[in-house]
Amino acid sequence: MSRTKFSMFILSVIVLFMAQAGCEGDSDDGEKDAGGEMNDSGMDASSDAGTDTDTDTDTDTDTDTDTDTDTDTDADGDADAGDAGGGDSGIDASSDGGPGQAAQLIIDYPPLDTTGDNYYRGFYITEFPGISLVSVRLWYHTNRHDDYVFQMEARKDTYDGELIGTAKTSIYLDGGTNPVDYDFDPAWVPRGSLVTFAVSKLAGDAGATYVVVGDYASAGDAGPIVIETDGTNPPLDSHRRDGIAVQVTGKP
Repeated sequence: MSRTKFSMFILSVIVLFMAQAGCEGDSDDGEKDAGGEMNDSGMDASSDAGTDTDTDTDTDTDTDTDTDTDTDTDADGDADAGDAGGGDSGIDASSDGGPGQAAQLIIDYPPLDTTGDNYYRGFYITEFPGISLVSVRLWYHTNRHDDYVFQMEARKDTYDGELIGTAKTSIYLDGGTNPVDYDFDPAWVPRGSLVTFAVSKLAGDAGATYVVVGDYASAGDAGPIVIETDGTNPPLDSHRRDGIAVQVTGKP
């Protein structure tokens, strides 16, 4: 073989070898690029997945918190409304008023003349014609001018029975016939019960009397339901006369 042919052969082999080496390098680079893309894709997927998970978790937590808060608020609101209803109900239950409201004259025996009896005589109402006691009016007469203080006690059933109320009054008696009002702290009285009245003098001349002759026209055929007694010894002392001049106010 000539030198020229041998050189051409060697050159061909070298060229072929280099061509094969270049193809393998391209293949490796392609695999590397493909792997890189896969890795990038995997990283992106992981990142996206993590972000989505965190976002969902936070969203769920916030939603639960808001729901619980709304529920508590509604529960408190319902409870407050219930309390207010109870208060209104209590107010309505007591709307009938106390013993002093809508009071009117329930016994009306005004005086007919100046005939009197000693202030310490007691009297009682046999059947109280109302459900509360507010005031009692008597008419006093004296021959001496003076300042007087009187006190009246009202009791149930007897002169030493359950105390209904006490009223004190101050008045200047000028020698004529003067109305004297005993204003009680309004008190409930069982309708139809017996109520006694006892008067004591705390200040003033000893000569005062109260009028005992009244106009009993309003009592009808049954006569007055007020009885005067000699004194105030329990239970009901001794009967002195039927009726005195008296007016009583209360809730009928």
